[in-house]
Amino acid sequence: MPRGPLEGMTFSADPSASPDVPILSRLLGMLSLLRTDSCELCGETSFLQDELGGFCGPCVEDILSAPGPFLLESSPRVWAAREYSGEMVQAIRVLKNPGHRKAAPVLADLLLRPLYRKLQESWMTEDDLVVVPVPASPAGRRSRGFDQARLLGRALSSREALLVKRSRGRAQKVLSREERRENAGSHFSPSRRIPPEAVPRRVVLVDDVVTTGATIGRCGKILQELGVEEWGALLLAVRL
Repeated sequence: MPRGPLEGMTFSADPSASPDVPILSRLLGMLSLLRTDSCELCGETSFLQDELGGFCGPCVEDILSAPGPFLLESSPRVWAAREYSGEMVQAIRVLKNPGHRKAAPVLADLLLRPLYRKLQESWMTEDDLVVVPVPASPAGRRSRGFDQARLLGRALSSREALLVKRSRGRAQKVLSREERRENAGSHFSPSRRIPPEAVPRRVVLVDDVVTTGATIGRCGKILQELGVEEWGALLLAVRL
């Protein structure tokens, strides 16, 4: 049976790409007098939920302390910030909740920003990288009113290129591993909105969750077909 792009790989956490949790704790303590609300993750009444995307300080610390980040592929560089388990599962649900659009920039800054900087370092640039969001399913966009990958990407960079389009089809999350590979191949295709001469040389794919890597692998092939010379990918979470 053919294997997905990430199957059979040994994932290893890289603590050097994580923010300083003790410093964050002190900052949260200093700011805790500002307001109270109910946390979207644990339900406890605490502080700074609005500023932290609907999450309380302790839950944010739990997310930051979770296993990760993981370098899933070294060439191209494919990073997942955390394992899709525990608090991260609920955090992704909040990310997709139409009433909590502030969750995207918070999660992007806390989890993806350190990995984004690693890509900048590896590509030896301080310029904003061109972000390519992995498009959500048409049904998902309609039900939420937004594409969560675009919100994550916009929080990371001012430069966006919609190089990949997605047609109607079954959502990847309800499919088996083999079905995911087939679905990714048939429902993702190159966007022709950008003329060939305007295709960026280097781009970063951004998405929320990776499972088999079928979607990322297909999008990577599309980028190469369009003329992209080098690409990487940043994901909030990986299902291990």
